Amino acid sequence: MADTTTTKTSDTHVVTTHTHGEPKESLISNTLAIVGFIIVVAIVLWGLLHLASLGQPWFSSLFESFATTPATQPTVIRPSNPLNAGTLAVKQTATSTPAAKPALRPVAPVVQTGPADLSVKILSVESDGVGGGVATFDIGNEGQSSTGVYTFTAQLPTADGRTYSSTVQSSLLPGDHIVNTLRFSQAVSGIFSVTVTPGTKNEARTDNNYASRQVSMPYIDYNYNPQPYSQYQYGF
Repeated sequence: MADTTTTKTSDTHVVTTHTHGEPKESLISNTLAIVGFIIVVAIVLWGLLHLASLGQPWFSSLFESFATTPATQPTVIRPSNPLNAGTLAVKQTATSTPAAKPALRPVAPVVQTGPADLSVKILSVESDGVGGGVATFDIGNEGQSSTGVYTFTAQLPTADGRTYSSTVQSSLLPGDHIVNTLRFSQAVSGIFSVTVTPGTKNEARTDNNYASRQVSMPYIDYNYNPQPYSQYQYGF
């Protein structure tokens, strides 16, 4: 409270009066302020201590992680094949420009210059059902060059033992084959054979120039001569 001062002036006396508020109310206010401040400080300190107690496990784990985390070691991938000591396998990526491919040249065919080789193989010999026979045989060139002209002869199983001789045959290239068929009459059981005769060229082998087969034919008596019919005159 404010102090009030009243001054009166007279001719002979000066009277001064001082009025003061009660000091008891001011003391109570100051005491309450100090107590409130102390309470606030106590609350703040308690809050800090409580916060520190709550965060202690996190801080301790954080410090332990920094203290105990080992340094990460690089992983070395070793190849399956063992290396010598002190050798380091390094995978490299190389970049290169592909070289231009050379132009392809035509390849000349290989000329076969080996000898020719005539061969003969009998395929079948059968009866034609009317007293004759049909023989089929194959003549081929198993060699490495053309045969040139050639001929062949066939021994036929006939009643009179005939032999067939061919005309000159055309040359056969390597790997060529030709099938021949002979028809003959008066066929009998016996041996059918074929012989191939080369021309002027030498052959790699000659043991395959001949082939034969035993055949069986229906029996027919080709020597049978019926007696002529005699005519008699009868008189009446």
